[in-house]
Amino acid sequence: MKLAVDRRRLSSGNARNVCLWQPFESGSTPTLLVVVVVVVVVVEVVVVVVVVVVVVVVVVVVSVVVVVVVVVVVVVSSSSSSSSSSCSSNNMI
Repeated sequence: MKLAVDRRRLSSGNARNVCLWQPFESGSTPTLLVVVVVVVVVVEVVVVVVVVVVVVVVVVVVSVVVVVVVVVVVVVSSSSSSSSSSCSSNNMI
């Protein structure tokens, strides 16, 4: 199938936009296939971005939890060692 384009459209520069949704000549890629490929690529990029954001959020949350646990363990161990030392000094009296 040949694509008929008006010469006036060619001179106005709108021929590319006008022809975008019309059938291509035989042997060239159909427009619908191009649209499907573009949509698939956009969806894949969005999925990759979402996965990267989720991974970054999980890493940050896990890091914060680890830091909080370490701080709590250090505080509890230091307070228990100070209380045990005071208890031992009380026992010695």
